[in-house]
Amino acid sequence: MMLSILLLLVGTILPINGIYQSVVVFSSMSFQYQPGNAVQLISINTAQTKLRCSAACNQLSSCRIFDYDSVSQRCRLFEGDTTTGSIIPSSSSTSVVGTVRIDSTLYSPIYNQSCQSCQQNRYEVCSANTTTCQCPSHSYWDGSVCALQLFQNDACSQLDMCRSDLNLTCGSNCNGYPPQCLQPVLFVYSKYRQALLVFYSTKVQVIK
Repeated sequence: MMLSILLLLVGTILPINGIYQSVVVFSSMSFQYQPGNAVQLISINTAQTKLRCSAACNQLSSCRIFDYDSVSQRCRLFEGDTTTGSIIPSSSSTSVVGTVRIDSTLYSPIYNQSCQSCQQNRYEVCSANTTTCQCPSHSYWDGSVCALQLFQNDACSQLDMCRSDLNLTCGSNCNGYPPQCLQPVLFVYSKYRQALLVFYSTKVQVIK
């Protein structure tokens, strides 16, 4: 896939009079975004141009990628990226994908700083529990950015990498495979004691 050399700086005035800004990188034509999970689709709108579609994505802090068709004027916004979905060839030659640039310079300077640092910020939110700037919902701190949380059977290495709102947690199943995002499962541990093992991540709880 070829990436367009066009970098678009998008600034949208919000109702709270704050300004969100983002840099969008466009793919070449004839591509569309395929999410890994249906819950990643935020909305389907109509936009006159790809720049207006970009602005719609920019206005929603959860939007990280979108695709736009200039003939149908369909603008699809996603809470996704290339780790939780794919940019694939499209049957439409007028379809293009826009990706919001994500890098450490947007996150590291304010992560864990006082909430004043992330007021009206597109990339981090003020946590009421810690009164510091933290990752928004459906994302986790990977050491440099707020990366999107993963879905069922995706490989993981830390507890908060998985979508907890979908009852997923990072752990290994009974076959000992590398950690994945899984739903908790009950197993019979002993036919004599009839104890149940509940696997939550790497912890095992015995229920007698």
